[in-house]
Amino acid sequence: QHLEYIGSFLIISIISLVAMGILSSLHIADTVEQKSDFTAGRPWQQIVFQPTYLVALFGAVTGYGIMILGMTATPIAMRHSHHELGSITTVIQLHVLGMFLPSFFTGHLIARFGVLKIMFAGLLLFACYIGFALSGIQFASFAISLILLGVGWNFLFIGSTSLLTGTYSVAEKAKAQAINDMTVFVVGLICSFSAGALL
Repeated sequence: QHLEYIGSFLIISIISLVAMGILSSLHIADTVEQKSDFTAGRPWQQIVFQPTYLVALFGAVTGYGIMILGMTATPIAMRHSHHELGSITTVIQLHVLGMFLPSFFTGHLIARFGVLKIMFAGLLLFACYIGFALSGIQFASFAISLILLGVGWNFLFIGSTSLLTGTYSVAEKAKAQAINDMTVFVVGLICSFSAGALL
């Protein structure tokens, strides 16, 4: 019984080894190195309190926080609703597809419609996710809501990170990205630990 999931871990190991082989054979042209540290460019306060930076940060934090909260809470809620492990697994698989499959065209959508419209679409999908999540405890309710959550996260998070890149120079990249990433992951951590308590 303790070997029940060994196949999954073996597949992950094989995929990781294949990825290592592919990445190690890539030859990326050297880029011009420019200084990027916490002493270069504007003070971090001046960067962070730009309206565009704050919008990007809010979008990334909202997207990541809600996604982590929903993704962590759903398997627990499904188990309490007497769904089988197979059904729970399928819902999470659909969620992951919703998170990453749109990435093939999200960039094109941003180029065509603009980053703010795509971020707003992500927020609308989050609202739809909440509606479906509250609609019942059937498999379909969980599955549709988690797909919407995944696609909403994709639009909002990719849109936010795209918007963020226009708020700093190359020399300011380290501090701007560090503050954004730290904030996003701290909120993600809090939401992850909060999921069980909220249920």
